[in-house]
Amino acid sequence: MLTSLSARVRLRPTRIALLTRPTDLPSVRKFMRICACLWGGSYNPIIPVFRQTPKEWREDARVKRKPSEVVRGYVEFFEPDCYVESQSGLLEEAGLGALSDHRLSDKRSVPLSRFLSAYGSRDWIEPVFGLGIADVLQHVYEEEQRFQLKNPNEAILVRRHVGSALTEAVFGMFPQDEGARYIPGSYQAVFKPESQPADINAWRQVFRKGANTPLRLTTYGLDASRSWHHDIVIYVFDPTCARDLIDLWNMRLEPRPILPVPIGWWADLIDDICEILAIEHRPVQGNPHGVMHQGLIEFARSIDEESAKSCIEILGGKISAEAVTVKNWRNPIWEKQTDDLVHRDGRLKITAEEKWADLTIETASNPSAKFSSLSPDFAERYGGHNVRWVNCVSFGSLQSERVATTLPFNAFDPFWPSLSGPAEPVTVGREGWVFGQEFGDFTQHIGLLSSEEAIIGSLDRLGITAKLSEPGLIAKQVLEHLDGLWGIHLLKDVETLDMLNKMAGGFRRRGEGEDTIEEIFDRRSKSVKNWTDLISRRVAERSLPRLSVEDFTNRNIIRLGVQTACPQCKAGNWHNLTDVDYSISCERCQKEYPFPQANLMQKNGNWTFRVVGPFATPDYARGSYGALLALNVVRGFGASSDTMTYATALSLSFDDVEVEADFVAWRAAERFEGQSSPDLILGEAKSFGNGELIKRDDLNKLRKIARKIPTACFVISVMRDHFTDSEKKLLVPFVNWCRRPNSLGEPSHPVLLLTAKELFFDFSISSTWSDLGDPHSSYSGFQETKNFRSFAESTQAIYLDLPPYHEHLHNLRQQKPKRSAN
Repeated sequence: MLTSLSARVRLRPTRIALLTRPTDLPSVRKFMRICACLWGGSYNPIIPVFRQTPKEWREDARVKRKPSEVVRGYVEFFEPDCYVESQSGLLEEAGLGALSDHRLSDKRSVPLSRFLSAYGSRDWIEPVFGLGIADVLQHVYEEEQRFQLKNPNEAILVRRHVGSALTEAVFGMFPQDEGARYIPGSYQAVFKPESQPADINAWRQVFRKGANTPLRLTTYGLDASRSWHHDIVIYVFDPTCARDLIDLWNMRLEPRPILPVPIGWWADLIDDICEILAIEHRPVQGNPHGVMHQGLIEFARSIDEESAKSCIEILGGKISAEAVTVKNWRNPIWEKQTDDLVHRDGRLKITAEEKWADLTIETASNPSAKFSSLSPDFAERYGGHNVRWVNCVSFGSLQSERVATTLPFNAFDPFWPSLSGPAEPVTVGREGWVFGQEFGDFTQHIGLLSSEEAIIGSLDRLGITAKLSEPGLIAKQVLEHLDGLWGIHLLKDVETLDMLNKMAGGFRRRGEGEDTIEEIFDRRSKSVKNWTDLISRRVAERSLPRLSVEDFTNRNIIRLGVQTACPQCKAGNWHNLTDVDYSISCERCQKEYPFPQANLMQKNGNWTFRVVGPFATPDYARGSYGALLALNVVRGFGASSDTMTYATALSLSFDDVEVEADFVAWRAAERFEGQSSPDLILGEAKSFGNGELIKRDDLNKLRKIARKIPTACFVISVMRDHFTDSEKKLLVPFVNWCRRPNSLGEPSHPVLLLTAKELFFDFSISSTWSDLGDPHSSYSGFQETKNFRSFAESTQAIYLDLPPYHEHLHNLRQQKPKRSAN
């Protein structure tokens, strides 16, 4: 079977991160010099790894994390492709110990001392990762510099600034290694740059006149995605402070353009700064309300308040107060942002080229796909390593449910999933799936996972053994008939489910243990009229999607047959069309009797339907209908571009615990800036029934899962329009327990509560709630259902009358002093 995936393929340089101590200025300087030799090198981040939070950071109220949490946050923000260690052991300290596995054999991490290396018998050295700038220089010469240009770009080469890394951080400086001298030699030959000291004149040539520098050359052919609101940042820093230099270097991977100003040059550059701010202070194009662009002056964390105040006083009346704002803190990029109420800039998107591609999926054995990779047109086709540049592959939301395209991010665990080969790590993150490239004009192979394999594999990485349970197998078969969740609308009706369940027969269990007796009652038939009346009623109530009896027969949910009565034992018999003959056999007495040709019922009464396949399973297909309806809500309550990978009911085994989840899903919400980290969601779904459907044991099971998976989200659903008072008494303490704040101040385990009102929603949850009136209509706005957490909080308010989470958190904080006082 062949199908396809629609994917966006994007080419960008390899993103290489330095792991270093925040005070290690020599290593920072060396890394910056090597980055000047790399295409895209100025966008390579530096991640400080520290055991104790630096002094100036401790004074910043925004830094409330443990050092290990801050380092992890840096990794999750930058999502590097490769790592360079300034000293041994930093990978492990950063939680990246998996990258030192022997299977990678220098494919994703090397010591800084080996970052520049010679290949084979060569007498010159090149960076181990990334594409060397020599390819760019050759291309620039052949395409531009060898011709007589009308407006040639001035180029300069700034000499080293003694005692600091100012030249490396602001202008760029090539390594001084013997084997790397061909790089500055090529730069000299192509641009014939003027040698300059590191002073304000060099600064003006670069930032006022646009002169080329080694650092600027690294951005050749790259597009940085900036928006109209990304106004300039003038960053004032101390070039002798490694932490300031790290911040400056990393700021280039944030969307706002950076203008670096060493604090010692501030007074001499004040007129230039004022002029730049005045130019920036202009009306926002197309805005009718007079909104103006505004520059920002940011002081590095090492600069004390008095020094910063003195710098601002020098501005005096040279620039209006409306033209500029001032701040003396660093954006907490290490903090994961999940609040959609306030826009926060993410990582700058760097692109060299991109295209849309239809990936053909081969599903004859293990699913796989391939695409023609993108490569820089100036790069040599062959290279010495497999991460010269990367291709990022991201998928649209309308994809096959059989193939997993939504996967957990794996920055700290590169060996799963194996998407390119057993020893070829592929990063899964905000950019999609990132494949390292070695050759130009290459066909990239992708090893795909089925949705079920992806869910089970991800749970295995969490220490949980999972396998499909009997209800899971039944639900999987139901989905195969429905062609996935896209066909679940056929079941979104109470009367339809009741009819299917009655036609499936009955199931009753009596006794306990060895005395247990199970009884299964025969399937029943329903007349053609029963079904046409049902469909007519559904069509009258809902115009979309269009519905007919044929939708059920085409999917083998029901099958037409002939019903007759045995003249000998009076038993009713049902025969499918292939069994009907002039002589038919009785299912009870096994005797043959003639087909009653002359005694047919009026109005085609002999023609009836029976359920077939998994729909013939009693008890609402062993609870499958309720679980699949809940899954459908999880998939479809938000934006149309939200994506999800899921598995039906699984038996979970961990730490001597055996439990079952009615479904498990990885769900990623829509984001304007790349993909979002998916939530792991587990469901507890109940069908129709009287009395308490949610039991204490059900919630204790979810508690055990929550203790094993600190980030798990839960869905609890019933196929009736309310929770009973007894169920609410159990649910309130459980939900409050799940509301314990995590390190981000959010609920540790969001709990979504669903009833028939949501399971059978029409068009959207918001419109359904709006039509229901209070209390539902009070939560029908976009903000109340925009993501899983807000949706869960809204259902908790509707069905359990719980206060908003921020009030709950405030109450918890007020209770702490009282507890300590007692």
